[in-house]
Amino acid sequence: MAAIPFNKPVITQILSIGNASPPIEADQPILPGYSLVLIGTQLLGTGPTSVIVGGREVFPDDADITPSNIVVAIPVGVNAGNQSVQVVQQTLLGRPPVPHRGVESDPASFVLRPVILNIQTSTGVSNVTALPVTQLDITLDPPVAAAQNVVLLLNQVPQAGSPPGTPLSYSFVAPPPYPLASPPLSPPPPNPVVSIPYFGVTPGPYLVRVQVDGAESVLTQASTGLFNNPQVSSDERVDP
Repeated sequence: MAAIPFNKPVITQILSIGNASPPIEADQPILPGYSLVLIGTQLLGTGPTSVIVGGREVFPDDADITPSNIVVAIPVGVNAGNQSVQVVQQTLLGRPPVPHRGVESDPASFVLRPVILNIQTSTGVSNVTALPVTQLDITLDPPVAAAQNVVLLLNQVPQAGSPPGTPLSYSFVAPPPYPLASPPLSPPPPNPVVSIPYFGVTPGPYLVRVQVDGAESVLTQASTGLFNNPQVSSDERVDP
């Protein structure tokens, strides 16, 4: 029988680092392809240390683990939305020694925000009414699971000569990813393209955001500080 010291790891803060832009920023949105920076105490165990991110176990490089922080890449396949992260310190037991799950931190939470990769306007058939619709086909990273809730947000971009007042805004809920009359026997795999019908939109340019399970995509800013992308143009009013 082996005596196992009880030094429970504790996560006190979660930061992020963009793999293409090394600075760590406290208020930086956490996006696909980023790494989490876990701040805490007793994060380095005596055996192998793993991190469970959104239900997927990752083994960071030894160089990325210290007693006070761990840097771990967000694995592919983690859905957008509220996710958990947990540090697991493996214990070597047996002869020969084999790693076993030892002490674990309490789960901590972070929000993985979706990224809009592409937007196309098309016509399709509603999965709810089976009627023709005008829709935005939005490519997202990470892909969206069938059970996730998706909401499209449109915010009017003021133009020179626009009448005074608050710019218009609209929201549209994405329909189910398959026809309600014939649901599949098992949920379809996550799909990077979400088709969202829209109607009654006043012509003009609009900033586009998408919420996936409440996690909102990020807008980019111009040098003036104003938000400028992604955008879509509604060239004609579309009625239901």
